[in-house]
Amino acid sequence: MARRWDDLGHVAGFRTWLSCGRYVRRGEHGFRVLAPCRYKVTDAGTGDESWALRGFTVDTVFAGRQTDGECDIPEPIRPTLLAGDGPEGAWDALAAEVRHHGFCIERRGLYPVKGETIFPTVFVPGQVIVADRLDDAAAVKTLWHELGHVLLHQPGQMTTRPTATGVSAKRRAWPTWCARS
Repeated sequence: MARRWDDLGHVAGFRTWLSCGRYVRRGEHGFRVLAPCRYKVTDAGTGDESWALRGFTVDTVFAGRQTDGECDIPEPIRPTLLAGDGPEGAWDALAAEVRHHGFCIERRGLYPVKGETIFPTVFVPGQVIVADRLDDAAAVKTLWHELGHVLLHQPGQMTTRPTATGVSAKRRAWPTWCARS
């Protein structure tokens, strides 16, 4: 599935395509993804409303090329690196958790190399390496992700399929981070 996912372009749910003036063609099969379950929370003191994450559900999305309609297909949203300061104390708390599991942490110059990841967890020497060119916010996010790999995988278990290990790492790190915060 990962190979098929790479060239989909913009994806959205059935109702989202309808709201964009497009419809999913009959007989098209969607892709099952994890989607957030959100609910409104009202602050008792100020009365301000915000959204909170309750968990995840499985939802179906369709690629723009699986739709017809008079409106243009919007350009896909591209990810960008986080910029600025990270949450206060987050790096230290995550670093303590990584060290608790026997890994050391190093920030050094990492640049994309063909066939390699940009921010690897190296199991042989038991270290997590985070690129020194990242702003603090991106470094904290990366360390959180790498903590998921530390918790989820043992030496020799890493797979070359980044989609599978990356999603699994995030799913594993989040409950641990919440429990220890």
